[in-house]
Amino acid sequence: MVHHDGKTDRSIAGKWLACALWLLPFILVWGRLSLPTHALGFRDAAFYYPPLLRLVTESWHSGKVPLWTPYEEAGRPLLADPTSLSLYPGLFVFVLPIS
Repeated sequence: MVHHDGKTDRSIAGKWLACALWLLPFILVWGRLSLPTHALGFRDAAFYYPPLLRLVTESWHSGKVPLWTPYEEAGRPLLADPTSLSLYPGLFVFVLPIS
């Protein structure tokens, strides 16, 4: 079949195939990192910040101000910790009551 611009289905399919073949190595190498069980991070970036941000967002979602975390040391102030991003304006996008 010929389209209005003169291209055939075969040439369009060939371009899609070329794109798929070009993406295949990236998907094979990096695709598993998109799974929730894998993280593209090392040390703090993978194991400290995600649980901390989850604690902060869950606190805001439940209507509580994230003042304290009982999970570090013998308990730590969370609101005063700048790494928790408790008062970071960009974080409030993730705490909006949208399901």
